[in-house]
Amino acid sequence: MDYWFHEFPNGLRLIHQGIHSNVSHLAVFIQAGSRDEKAGKEGLAHLVEHNLFKGTKKRNAFQVMNRIEAIGADFNAFTTKEETCLYASFLSSYYPRVIELFGDILLHSAFPKKEIENEKEVVLNEIASYEDDLDENLLDEFENRIFDHHPLGHSILGTALSVSQLSQNDLNDFMAQSYNPSSILMISAGDIQPQLLTQIIARYFEDMPIINRSRQQNSPAVLPVFHLQQLKPNHEAYYIMGIRTVEASHPHYFALNLLNNILGGNSMTSRLNLSLREKHGLTYNIESNYTSYSDAGYLYVYFQTSPENISSATKLIQKELKTLSSKKLGYLQLSQAKRQYLGQTAIAWDIHQNRILNMGRQMLSQGRIYDPHDISLIINQITAEQLQEIAIEYLDYANFSTLMFYPDL
Repeated sequence: MDYWFHEFPNGLRLIHQGIHSNVSHLAVFIQAGSRDEKAGKEGLAHLVEHNLFKGTKKRNAFQVMNRIEAIGADFNAFTTKEETCLYASFLSSYYPRVIELFGDILLHSAFPKKEIENEKEVVLNEIASYEDDLDENLLDEFENRIFDHHPLGHSILGTALSVSQLSQNDLNDFMAQSYNPSSILMISAGDIQPQLLTQIIARYFEDMPIINRSRQQNSPAVLPVFHLQQLKPNHEAYYIMGIRTVEASHPHYFALNLLNNILGGNSMTSRLNLSLREKHGLTYNIESNYTSYSDAGYLYVYFQTSPENISSATKLIQKELKTLSSKKLGYLQLSQAKRQYLGQTAIAWDIHQNRILNMGRQMLSQGRIYDPHDISLIINQITAEQLQEIAIEYLDYANFSTLMFYPDL
């Protein structure tokens, strides 16, 4: 596919893909997430994102939101471990209006103290609801453990204590240190000439000062295997097991994604779902996932079941892991696994808003864009022997750490 790449003099980058549609999409990725927070400031990146909508030097919170909603556009944002993203979908004729608002937010946010306090309450309620959600709680706790309390393992939301202590100065300092043009990537998909788009962005972002700061990034150490159990007031056991793997730019990235899809990915025909749920009825929900960052990754299996089924469930998981390591996939099995994975990829790419978000994540974590054609070439070159070698390296049950929330009744 054809893309327009442009880097502005101050370091801000733009990638644009032309599409013939009345609706266009624009995302602004800032390479600043929860891993960039200092100790004691957990939740700061997320709180900054919340307050970007709460007023600039020339607009109050209502005027910021109305600037987008008055034209029927969809405007949202999110924070991850490694980036913050603002994105919008809108009628193509409104590119200048949307870009001007993005520029106003990123260059002139006022962070009114009253709005900060209001948003802190919103986030504190969000933290409380997540603490009541054992699924989310388990995953957050496990990720924190497997990354040895490294910033990459911290919850994006922060803690009730850390969020309650954040101040206006903290927000201003984080934005000044992290929101510099060289850390900003714009992704566009829409019906506009790239030269015109470049001119519009330059008009509103050329005054963004160049800041010679680079992300201070230390990769998390790999720890010995651990096995932990915590008591929780619940009727079922929540169980997660995982192993450190590789970062998103590693040569094994796509093979690991394919292998995870076979093991317990997003389909009813994954091996774990067929075994634990369909055949043995031990759990309602069983899944695996490969989570990758710019310099680290891990693969995990998650399920919940009644306490008396824990031993049976873990033995079946061990069996499936061993099978993938000891037995090569047959031609038809591998072909079906590839078709399934590539079909899922193509469908996700076909939704333009999803596309620009995927493009941004790929550029920041992998340094390039992989469209469905690129991924198809890579996946179709993977052999059964290579997939088995990957399974032997990463699916050894003895190397998996575990965390279980056990019913305390």
